[in-house]
Amino acid sequence: MKIVNVSEDWHLEATCEGNFHHDGGCTSTFLLSESDIYPKLYLSEPIFYWVCPKCGHLNIIPNEQIPKYIQNDLLLLINCRWTIWEEVKLESFRIQIENLKRLKRIAEEEMKEHPDIDLLEKLKDPTKMVKENIKKLDKIKK
Repeated sequence: MKIVNVSEDWHLEATCEGNFHHDGGCTSTFLLSESDIYPKLYLSEPIFYWVCPKCGHLNIIPNEQIPKYIQNDLLLLINCRWTIWEEVKLESFRIQIENLKRLKRIAEEEMKEHPDIDLLEKLKDPTKMVKENIKKLDKIKK
């Protein structure tokens, strides 16, 4: 196989204006490549920015200055991050549900052993239960 046409890597000449937060940049000019650009969703619309290595200011790059294939690559990063975040949240909810089920089982067992204690009422106000336990501990210490 022969290489017919070698495409050059995409680059963009950009000047630091600090326009992301409207705080002014250092006006230095840089040659950016795809790896220098970060994607972000802002009001459900994708924006692309770079961080000035000299002053640290963030600079927005107009979408029309970035080829579509690079935009798509960068937007895949957002989708991957979003998917991972959603999976983390779902796992967290699953763990919370399991913990609540376990607490319910414990409360039901406690109610069977001590039917005179209104445990469910105490669970509605956890601070009340903690205060009562502190009082019991204080009595035991005396």
